[in-house]
Amino acid sequence: MTNSDATSVPRLLLTPEEAAESLGISRSLVYELIGSGRLESVRIGTCRRIPIGALEMFVEELRLGAVARPAHPSVRIWDRPAS
Repeated sequence: MTNSDATSVPRLLLTPEEAAESLGISRSLVYELIGSGRLESVRIGTCRRIPIGALEMFVEELRLGAVARPAHPSVRIWDRPAS
């Protein structure tokens, strides 16, 4: 570790490319998520950046959505008996 590494400030914003790498998806999918409003982003001049917290919230929403899905993947909402 060099001296500059020891004094570096943690990053608060990522480029779409960095966000894509962090999520393990394509850059174009990151832009689709931004465009659909599912992933928050900010503009600084002409640059688009994604806050670290927005990535964490997006992943948490995915996790919560996975919990809300039916336990058996072959059971669809429209197959369930009406209450």
